[in-house]
Amino acid sequence: MSLSQAIQIAVTGLQTTQRALQTTSDNIANANTDGFTRKKVEFTNINLLGRGAGVEVSRISHSVNEFLLRQIRDTQGVTNNFEVRDKALQEIQLLFGTPESDHSISNGLTELKNAFEALALTPENQAMQFEAVGIARELALRVSELANNVQRLRAEADSEIARLTSLLDKGIQNVSQLNVQIARSITLNQETGSLQDARDRELEAISEIIDIQSTENNDGRVDMFTKGGRS
Repeated sequence: MSLSQAIQIAVTGLQTTQRALQTTSDNIANANTDGFTRKKVEFTNINLLGRGAGVEVSRISHSVNEFLLRQIRDTQGVTNNFEVRDKALQEIQLLFGTPESDHSISNGLTELKNAFEALALTPENQAMQFEAVGIARELALRVSELANNVQRLRAEADSEIARLTSLLDKGIQNVSQLNVQIARSITLNQETGSLQDARDRELEAISEIIDIQSTENNDGRVDMFTKGGRS
């Protein structure tokens, strides 16, 4: 081996070591950054005419536990599902009121029933007639207000569904674009860690809207499905 070849091999070693140290530095600096994952440097030997000619960085990828990521996404989907249901049911409960509330529909029906029963005993009593009519009118107003509020909740739900659908469409498009970039980077032996982090963030945002499953292919692309198996 000539001196120039030995120097060239040493240079490749220094260059790859410098790249690895820079990656380690980035890992430490971004340890508390939301969505950042530890990057892992992979090395490969350089061979020329069957002889070793140094070392190079073959790939810089992110080091994550895919099983735990899937578990987190599943949990997020279930949690958000119950949170949305709980919020809607609480709003509906406020509209109907609790049974012991003086302004609930059930209390109004009870008052109207009692008024009619009392009126049935003395139908000629004008005071009881006016009272029964007043209670009926007040109950009708409560029912009308309840109907308006229910329609308002439905309109708000439709608006929220439209907003989330728009976010979902954008997220799916972003994942598709990142899939192409990651597959291209792997083919060219370029760094993919940052792109994979960005895709994981998109998948996490999507999992907060709908239940999804995802599998990574050999080329680095991710296939995404609903819980029902739809692509």
